[in-house]
Amino acid sequence: MNRLTAVTLLALLAAGLACSKPAAGPPHPGEKPLFYRHPMQPDVTSPVPAKDDMGMDYVPVYAEPKANAPTGGPAGAPPAAAPALSEASLALGGVTIVPVAREFIARSVRLPGVVVADEARRVEVVVRFGGWLEALPVARTGERVYRGQTLARLFSPELVAGEEEYLRARETAGRFAGSAIPEVVSGGAELAAAARRRLSLLGLSEETIARIERTGRSERTLAIVAPTSGWVTRLGAVRGARVEAGAMLFEISDLSSVFVEASLPEGDAALGVVGRTATLNLAAAPGASRSGRVAAILPLLDPTNRTLTVRVVFGNSDLALKPGMSAVLELAEPGRMGLTIPDSGLLPTGERTLAFVEISPGKFAPREVVVGARVGGRAEILSGLRENERVAAQAAFLLDAESRLRGALPAAPTTPEPKEPR
Repeated sequence: MNRLTAVTLLALLAAGLACSKPAAGPPHPGEKPLFYRHPMQPDVTSPVPAKDDMGMDYVPVYAEPKANAPTGGPAGAPPAAAPALSEASLALGGVTIVPVAREFIARSVRLPGVVVADEARRVEVVVRFGGWLEALPVARTGERVYRGQTLARLFSPELVAGEEEYLRARETAGRFAGSAIPEVVSGGAELAAAARRRLSLLGLSEETIARIERTGRSERTLAIVAPTSGWVTRLGAVRGARVEAGAMLFEISDLSSVFVEASLPEGDAALGVVGRTATLNLAAAPGASRSGRVAAILPLLDPTNRTLTVRVVFGNSDLALKPGMSAVLELAEPGRMGLTIPDSGLLPTGERTLAFVEISPGKFAPREVVVGARVGGRAEILSGLRENERVAAQAAFLLDAESRLRGALPAAPTTPEPKEPR
C-alpha cells in the first residue's frame, strides 16, 4: 500500500472518529488537556490547539486517570479497540487476517567459511645437530609421505664422532667384563650406556643404533624419516645446504580430517552447540554436501564484527577439502512445535511487541506478545496468543495509528494474555 493511500485512509478514519463522538460533551469535562497531538503522527505534539496540513484538529491529550478512580465507563469494560472496518476498508488498507498456527520451528543459519588444517595434526621435522644435507628424496611441498619414509639424508661430523665413541665404549665394556674387579666391570658398562644414550638424545632411532651395534661400523649419514603420514605443507630443506641444530626441515600435515571455520553472529550464538551436526557446501563442488560436527566455539568475540568463530570438523579421506577453500556452513537447531504468526503481524513499540487480535468481524484489539525465534518470515509466539485466534497479518501500523487516535495504546493492554504451555 503506497503512502498516499495510507494517509487518505487514516484521514477518513480520523474524520469518522470525529463524527462518531457523542454530542453530550467532551470526554474529560472541566479538565485542561496536557498537550495536543497530531491526528496521524502521534510523536508530533503542540502545547496549544493546532491544525495539520489537511486542516484536521490536533487531538487533546489528558492526564491518565489515577488508580481506583472512576473512569466514567462500566466496571470491567474491555480496553478501547480500533473501530469496526468493512471488508472494503480492510482491502483498501491491505489488512489480511490469519489464524495463529501451531507449526514445526527449526531455526538455521548459513555462514561463509574457510577450510583450515587441524593444528593438532601438524608435525615439524627438526634436526638436533648441525650438518649438511647430502640427499633430499622429498624436495617439494604438497608431496604425500608416509610414516617411516626417508625424507632426507644428513651428514654430521658430530654424529659420526658420537657413533665412533659408542663403538669404542662397547669394545671397552667387553674387555672389562672379564675383570675380577666389580667396579671395573660396572664402569665399562656405564661408559657404554652413556655413549648409547647420547646417540639416542641426538635423535637416532633404536633401529639405527641396533644396526650400528650389529655391524660394528659407524654410518656416515643419518636418514631423516617422517614421524607421521600426511602431506608436506612447508619445506625448509635444500639439497647440499648447511643446517644448524634446531632447524625445521619439513612440516607434515595430516589432512584426513580438517576444520571449517566460520564467523557466527552474536545474535545466533545459541545455534553454536559443541557436538551439533553441521552441513557443508563447497563453492568448488556445487550441489555436493557433507556432514560434520561442531568441535569448538572459540572463546573470544570479534569486537569489530560482533561474531564468534565456530570450528566444525569434517572427515577428508578423499582430500576434497583443501585448506584455503571457500565453503558455506549451515547450522540448524533440532526444532520444536510452537505457535507462529507472520512477521508482518507484529508491531514493535520499543518496550513491548504488539499483535492485533480480531475480537469481532473487522474489529481488532492490541495484545502484547512475547516473541521467540523468527524463521522464514514467521515469528514464534511464546506467550500472549492462543492457537486459532485470528490476528491482522498486514498493515499493523495502520491499526496502531488508528488505535492511538482512539486512545487504545497510552497504557499497557488489559486484555487477557494467555500463556502457552511450553
